[in-house]
Amino acid sequence: TPYEDHRDVCPFEDIALYSGWIRCGTIRVRYLPERMLRQFGYVQTTPHHPDAAANPLSTVTHIDQHWVQHMDRVLTSDMLGTHATRPSDTAPGYMSWYYKISHQHIIPFPAGYPVPLPESDAVADAAV
Repeated sequence: TPYEDHRDVCPFEDIALYSGWIRCGTIRVRYLPERMLRQFGYVQTTPHHPDAAANPLSTVTHIDQHWVQHMDRVLTSDMLGTHATRPSDTAPGYMSWYYKISHQHIIPFPAGYPVPLPESDAVADAAV
């Protein structure tokens, strides 16, 4: 949780949980806090596809309208889930998603190389 020790100086603002496009002029960047819930102190879940919150076909007009109604696009407590008790807390299945979908390895693991998974995910994978 970055800057947690400085909350008395600069309190956390809900706008940090806005999910969608951020734009400056013609430059637009996806900002998807649901993909980094652990940094906000929550259990990391398997996030939706990036296009669900920030459609690549969104026009500048759509992006501007989202900012006008930004509170409609801020993650709610239901979306955030539960507070993490440890910084490494993840929802079941997250680490499998992380290794298989999110972070394709540039250099593949050699055949038979054991990829470490949390015990809960390893049990779930063994059952499949």
